[in-house]
Amino acid sequence: MRRTGRGGWTPAEPDELWTRWRRGESLRAIGRHFHTHLHAVGRFLAATGGCRRAPPTRAEAALTAAEREEISRGLAASDSCRAIAGRLGRAARPGAHDC
Repeated sequence: MRRTGRGGWTPAEPDELWTRWRRGESLRAIGRHFHTHLHAVGRFLAATGGCRRAPPTRAEAALTAAEREEISRGLAASDSCRAIAGRLGRAARPGAHDC
């Protein structure tokens, strides 16, 4: 399998690696499956502390790309912060005087 991205693992490979690790396969067997050296598997496990990381998530309050675009368009049109927030269905930031 081709190595890409951070750490050289494709996006699907860490899940497979964790599945094999939890089944009790040896580092050598896992490395053989991924066509890599057992030290690469060991480094991956050591870098994660031996624990599978939860997938990253955004806070619900975080703005989406579409919301950011709407804010940008509203500011370019000289709309007030309250008008922009109303269109987005969000509360205007208290004390936002620089809009």
